[in-house]
Amino acid sequence: MDDQQVGAAAPLAPTERTDYAAADSRRLKIILAGEAAMLVAAVLVVFVLKIVTGTGAIAIFAAIVTINALIMTWHVRVITNRGQHQARQAPGGK
Repeated sequence: MDDQQVGAAAPLAPTERTDYAAADSRRLKIILAGEAAMLVAAVLVVFVLKIVTGTGAIAIFAAIVTINALIMTWHVRVITNRGQHQARQAPGGK
């Protein structure tokens, strides 16, 4: 009973850790592609606003880009932290 604690989760096998890393990599690529699509959509909206209104488009664009960057940073941080947490729980993890 020295190696196991009561109620502790079973350690991940090396293949399971690899699967998590691959899934996280795919998820990160999907999120980054979504963020890029949001940015392209934001640019198109700003161009339409610039044509229609003629003013304020730069401020709107700056706000959209800032929000997009914050969301993307948060997504990357969540995925990275989860991967590090799983690696720490794996056998030999630090």
